[in-house]
Amino acid sequence: ASTPVESRSSSHTSGSDLDAARAEPFEEAVRKEFSRLQAEEDERRGDVRTNAARYGYISFRGAGLRLPQRTRNALAKLHGVLCHPSNERLARMLLLDGASPEIVAGAKDLVCMICARLSAPGAAPQVSAKKPQRFNEECLMDTFYVWLRDGSKWAVTHILCGFCTQHGGDVNKDASSQHAADVLNDRWVAVFGPMQRVQVDAGTEFRGHFEKLCRMLNVMIVVIPPSSKWKQGLCERHGAILKLMLLRVVWELGIVDEWELRYALSMALSAKNKMMRKCGYSP
Repeated sequence: ASTPVESRSSSHTSGSDLDAARAEPFEEAVRKEFSRLQAEEDERRGDVRTNAARYGYISFRGAGLRLPQRTRNALAKLHGVLCHPSNERLARMLLLDGASPEIVAGAKDLVCMICARLSAPGAAPQVSAKKPQRFNEECLMDTFYVWLRDGSKWAVTHILCGFCTQHGGDVNKDASSQHAADVLNDRWVAVFGPMQRVQVDAGTEFRGHFEKLCRMLNVMIVVIPPSSKWKQGLCERHGAILKLMLLRVVWELGIVDEWELRYALSMALSAKNKMMRKCGYSP
């Protein structure tokens, strides 16, 4: 039989082991929770050592490659959480916030694949075509199409003075060089005389007979390339206005025949040329 002292010692030892066994899961849970909270705090403060996979679509070039990996990861995260600002805007923000010149230079060398794919439209050209200084110095020609109530399609070739926006035109079943030449001769040259130059786009209707007529009249043809369509903006805009006016007349009167459409076009051109649009004066 054990003595009372030994019994108490044995009982105390078994109780300590039991408490230690119970404390181990609790301490493990505390360590895990501390690690989780520490990771959240590091992430909040900018610890981005594990962000390489998250922002793998961002890379650097030039001097940005000499930055430490941690700094590059921080710049990548900053670019992402700010919803992909431009490099210039990001660099300016860092500069105003007191970042070092190396980090500012690294922000300018950031390359984002998403930004490259989803880029905004470029700025409009900060130039304008030379405006004519007198009537019949330069005219612009273009063609648009209208559909009648019966579903038939018609081509309207129109000519516009670049100085006062005097407008003329005619309608045909198809856009052809013969029709464009007839519009130039019958609707303009026969009334106002030949102009110095005529500006057109690269459409096929401004070749063949049209080019031959311009050579006969000694009229210079200025062809606008597809990359500079903004130069034809005046004619495009007035053509859109004329088209809308013509369609409203067509649907109001229920026009389905060619002769009716030709009269409706004359009505729309006459009304448009009477409108006071240039400093209180009509064309």
